[in-house]
Amino acid sequence: MRSPKTAVAIVVALLALTALAQDRAGEADAKKVAAKLVEIAKAKGLAGVVDAVNNTDVCLANKDKGLACGVYDGDFKVLANPLRPALVGQTMKDLLDPDGKNISLGMVGPVKGEPKQLSWEFDFKFNQPGSKVIGLRRAYCARLDANSAACVAVVKG
Repeated sequence: MRSPKTAVAIVVALLALTALAQDRAGEADAKKVAAKLVEIAKAKGLAGVVDAVNNTDVCLANKDKGLACGVYDGDFKVLANPLRPALVGQTMKDLLDPDGKNISLGMVGPVKGEPKQLSWEFDFKFNQPGSKVIGLRRAYCARLDANSAACVAVVKG
């Protein structure tokens, strides 16, 4: 039989895990941000989306909740990434997840594909920064124009 202290510790741990899970951005948050980026693209074009992703709370407001945004062109070049600005301008055509799956094809491949998709989603694995832990994310992507897409990813599960 467990002691009362052990039972209390287990309850406290479960409550903390529940609070953490509730504090993460989820599918609805990602879809909402992706839809907002499409609205911005319609109103201000691709340059407006890049500016919004890099410089406003459209994406940055939820970064501490595990939401990540990126804007990519059809040649796999990163146009905006507020969490990793060093990636801007780099071509990510051969970006692989820990299992060797090409993440870039999931992000940008549908822009070039037929029929032209307006939105899509895909799962990918990633190495969590500063650890050897592999996490799972789901990205929600939307076409911005004939040659670019925005993807909003959240931790899955």
